[in-house]
Amino acid sequence: MPQLKARGVEAIVVLIHEGGEPTCDYNECPDISGSIVDIVKKFDRAVDVVVSGHTHRAYVCQIDRRLVTSGDKYGTLVTEIDSPSIPRRATSSARKPRTSSSPMPRSPMIQSRPR
Repeated sequence: MPQLKARGVEAIVVLIHEGGEPTCDYNECPDISGSIVDIVKKFDRAVDVVVSGHTHRAYVCQIDRRLVTSGDKYGTLVTEIDSPSIPRRATSSARKPRTSSSPMPRSPMIQSRPR
């Protein structure tokens, strides 16, 4: 992390294929469990935001004063992170996940993949 800071990096975002199990709606997060909780707590304090996956659950949480989010499954939700240079986690936020009211056309490339 010191090398990144020395190069002028102001915000560090981790993308990880591990997730959590929230206990409520995706716009709330009073409690979350699962591997992601312990993993985030072990990250260097310089990490500001964690974009997670794996559990196919949607959530926007604060874990150890970091913004931790997951956009559900198969692209059904996208979390928009609004955090001007994330000077410290207290100002970090995420808007309600965005959804599409009509089905999105399927990409021919994605349709050609085995399921």
